[in-house]
Amino acid sequence: MLETDHTNMNARGVWRERIGLFGSIFVSVCIVGASSGLATYYCDPHWLNRGGALIVAVQAVAVAAEFARRDRLHALQVAIRGGVVENPAAKGVRDSKALEVASKDGRSREFLDAEIARAERRALLIVLALAVAGEIMHGFGDLIFEGISRVHR
Repeated sequence: MLETDHTNMNARGVWRERIGLFGSIFVSVCIVGASSGLATYYCDPHWLNRGGALIVAVQAVAVAAEFARRDRLHALQVAIRGGVVENPAAKGVRDSKALEVASKDGRSREFLDAEIARAERRALLIVLALAVAGEIMHGFGDLIFEGISRVHR
């Protein structure tokens, strides 16, 4: 395979991960809007409970994107350190120009380690925040809806 094929494969993986993570955020916001609209339209606050449960289920997509990111970044770390990449989908990362530069420069290794930690924290915070919001909506959505309804009467 050509070097550009490996680089493109890695870039596609990055975009898939981003789409998975930010797609789960977008879908979660749409679920909040749809379940609020259904609760209002049908005068049934339990639609918010159902929406909250669905938000938690959607977070499985974000978790899958995070696992894909961890595998790709771990393969990149191993490749930079000169090891053998065991993940067949990530074997191409050894041939990229970025690896050549990073393997010669210790600062690049440190930067990669810091970037991996930052990406993991960001993804974890997004998933946790949406899961907590979904669980609050699942457990208390009907009560929140009824409380807001009383205020507007």
